[in-house]
Amino acid sequence: MFRNTFGLKKIIISLIIFLGCIGIYTISFSFSKDDNEDGIRVMESSELIYYLDVIYDGKDKYVVTSSDTAVSQIYSGYITVEDKIPEGLTFKDFVKTSDDSIGAIKRDSEASCPGSVVDDSDEEISDNIYNYHGLHYNKDTRTVSFTIKNLQAGCKLTIGIITQTPSLKDYNTNRMDFWNIASARENDLFKYSNTVHTYIGRTDLTRYSVKYQYVGDIPENAPTLDNSISYVGGASVGVSAEPNIPGYTFSGWKTEDVEVTNGKFTMPEKNVIFTGSFTQKESYKVRYTIEGDIPDGFIFPSDKEYYEGDLVSIDSLAYGDILKGYRFLGWHYDDKLIDDTVIITMPASDILITGEFELISYDVKYQFIGEIIPKNSSAILPTSKKYKPGDIVKLESIPEETICIQPETNEERRCSFLGWYKEDDFVMPSEDVMISGEWKILNEYFSPTVSKEIINNKEYYDKDEEVLFKTTITNNQDYPIYDVVLKEHLDGSEFTPKDEYTLMNKSFIKISIIEPHSS
Repeated sequence: MFRNTFGLKKIIISLIIFLGCIGIYTISFSFSKDDNEDGIRVMESSELIYYLDVIYDGKDKYVVTSSDTAVSQIYSGYITVEDKIPEGLTFKDFVKTSDDSIGAIKRDSEASCPGSVVDDSDEEISDNIYNYHGLHYNKDTRTVSFTIKNLQAGCKLTIGIITQTPSLKDYNTNRMDFWNIASARENDLFKYSNTVHTYIGRTDLTRYSVKYQYVGDIPENAPTLDNSISYVGGASVGVSAEPNIPGYTFSGWKTEDVEVTNGKFTMPEKNVIFTGSFTQKESYKVRYTIEGDIPDGFIFPSDKEYYEGDLVSIDSLAYGDILKGYRFLGWHYDDKLIDDTVIITMPASDILITGEFELISYDVKYQFIGEIIPKNSSAILPTSKKYKPGDIVKLESIPEETICIQPETNEERRCSFLGWYKEDDFVMPSEDVMISGEWKILNEYFSPTVSKEIINNKEYYDKDEEVLFKTTITNNQDYPIYDVVLKEHLDGSEFTPKDEYTLMNKSFIKISIIEPHSS
């Protein structure tokens, strides 16, 4: 979108990219109602701002197509956008955001949307390139460029570019024309936009055309050329940007009608024709390997072929992903971790991308619970240890008796360890484990009467048939007893849940209270 501060006229440049089953996209400019076939007349020596609206579209796997009010579950790879500033305009800056982020919004609202400009601010950029958080301006080629990643279909990303129009007297002319054509590329797709035309100066002068033509074998996806461009004699004209068709080298625009110096020429009082041709490139492979252990179920990314200069994208695990007890440490190339901020540009050779996994280990920790805590608890509490999923964990042993502090009186008393509330030799899961144990003051600890009987008693049992026991605990004292802990020692047996007690694990239960002379 061009916005002239004089009169607030606008020219909207919308790069609309359609991606669908047929694998094509289009890019187009759209004009405001004040436009006419001869372009828009703007003021000299004034600020001119234009916006590139990148709108991504397509169909997801459920054949849902995005629209002005809906998004579909399909995302772009890398979209590279270039726009050569028309000859005569002076680049001043990019329209800056309050937080320096350059992200997408839904087309029908200001709600945020997946997709953003790849911010390479931390990377080393040559002195002739101005970089604002991934928005580049090359002073030598007068070209604005940026790369977008993961733009969701139905979303829009807008880039504002601030320019200054010249004074006609500085160029000793009565008219200057500015023709703007942008381009976008994603993988093997490339298109020009249509053309936006603005001018300053007189309207009654004769203009001559500048046309561009392909010669030789033309790729099927070569973009259509706009041959409506015209200038007055004596104008300084920049040669159009060259098409960047994946898999082909372009010869450059050549002409015998004028002499081109540093990408521009002086318009003669006649029409000018440029021609260019394509030569197919050699392709190179990207292969993948894993250093060290590979977890079961891991699928390597498919080997792919790219052309020199292509951007390599990886559809696979990301750094930190977990697979079958392994943590992925990411893909690396040229000693760099490949993430959203790193772009691999394909060289003129095959490349190997390397990944690595680490086997995850988890902590087994111990704690004492309850009111009775040993005086030297920090010394006798086992330290944390790491185990890998599937390891057999043997519980740590501690002294059976020690000195504890009586909570009510703060006196030191002999106490006995009741045990860990976790079965021994358990299989380590894929998570940290906390094991709790409890203590009792010795003179308050006694064994109630315990009886045990089989309630489905039979002469014999079949293999794997359940044997049901009933255990009865009787308090023969004249006062209630609290926090009675019962441990089952019989191999292969386990407690079943009931309301009368708390199930600590399959081998331990805790009864909160047994009244006097009750069971």
